[in-house]
This record gives sequence, structure tokens and C-alpha cells, in this order.
Amino acid sequence: VEVGKGAKIYLVLSEGVTALGVAVPIGAFDNIGRTLPGLNLFPIVRTGNIIGTAGIFTGATSGQNGIAVVADLSQVVNFGKPLPEASALMALDAKLVLQSSTGQRTLSMQEFCVDYFETALQPNEVLVSVVIPALPSGVKWTYERHLKTPADHRPMANLSIVSWLDDQGLKKFRIVVAAATPFPQRLVALENELTNAKSSEATVVQAVKSAIESLSALSDARADSAYRQRIVGVLLERHLPEHLN
Repeated sequence: VEVGKGAKIYLVLSEGVTALGVAVPIGAFDNIGRTLPGLNLFPIVRTGNIIGTAGIFTGATSGQNGIAVVADLSQVVNFGKPLPEASALMALDAKLVLQSSTGQRTLSMQEFCVDYFETALQPNEVLVSVVIPALPSGVKWTYERHLKTPADHRPMANLSIVSWLDDQGLKKFRIVVAAATPFPQRLVALENELTNAKSSEATVVQAVKSAIESLSALSDARADSAYRQRIVGVLLERHLPEHLN
């Protein structure tokens, strides 16, 4: 929003993110901009739960030089309501109800998540409800997401584990990894491997090895695939023992 004389206020209010910024042009900086265009000096500062930056910006054009302050307030105030993670919904065996002008259909999360930023939702459909079935008696449920920094709202990896005893007394699992992969990936082979497995360090070590080998991990500017695989391994090492006991 422009507030006069070129000054601008930036406000972000979205799911899980609240941020505020102010940019003010300063005419006296125009000479600096003509000499050093594109100079952006913004050191990161953290105070309590607020992460921000303040500094100067320059450009070759008059009026594009000045100072700015930006603050991430997400840890202090949040007007957005985060959506349930797809991996958690998949681990809970959620079903998605899709409606179109021609009728209604129901998909599992595994059927709905097709590829990187791609779902099975058709152009004429809308998602009308998410159905989560009742959990078995005595169920254990774990969910953790790993962020590189508190200001990073996109996790490097997240892990969801649901475990329970079936009617025959066998330990059953649903284990889902997301964020580290192009789309939520259920580790079915590992689930079968762990069915009624004994709790031991060797079991956990083998489970981590199997999980890493089966993952099609992402590799991008934020982190390579090896880093994301290792984080998934750490999350499994942290939480799997409580489900095996």
C-alpha cells in the first residue's frame, strides 16, 4: 500500500504467516543509487520471537533509494489458520470428498496427491469435505516437522506415524514422509517390515536404512536430497521406538 511520497507498507496475512514491512525513499540517497545501483544491505536481527531486518536499498532511478524495515511476526501474532499437513491426513487414512456439476467422488490422500504441486482435482471440481475415520483403540500418533530456522515456514521434512494393534494383536503402522519428497509418500514397505517387529536398536537402524533407500527426496536450492534423507532418518530415530514399545 502506497502511503504518500513513494513510501510503501507491505502486509502479509496468510495461513501461518504474518509479516510487516515499510519502505521509505530518501532523495538524498539518489546520488548513492546512481553510483551504486542495486545496493541492498539488510542484516538479519532476532529479538525474542521476532525476526526482522533493516537497511538501505538503492536503484539507478531517482526515488528508488531509501531505507526499509521488515519483520516476521508469525511467532507473535498469527491471523491465518494453518491447514492440516497432507502427510498427517494420509497417516490418519483421511478421505477427500470432491464435488462437481456431474456428481461426487471420494479419494484417499494417496490418490489425491499426484506429483509435485499437483493433485487429482479436476478443473470442474471443488473439495467439499475431509473425512477422518475413527482411530482404533489404543492408537499412537506422532507428527513432527523440521524447519531449518524459526522463520522458515516451509519444512525440510515432516514425518507422521500412526500405530495400533489389530484384531489379531499384530502391531500395524502407517508411516508417511512429506516436504522432503515431491509429494507425501507413504512408506508401505517399511510398514510391512515393522509389523509386529520387536523393539530394539537394530530394528530402528534397519528401519532408517530402509526408509532412506525408498525415498525419492527433493534436491533444490534450500537443501539437497542427502540432507533431507538424513533429516527423515533423524525423525524416525526419534519417534519410532515409542511406537515399537
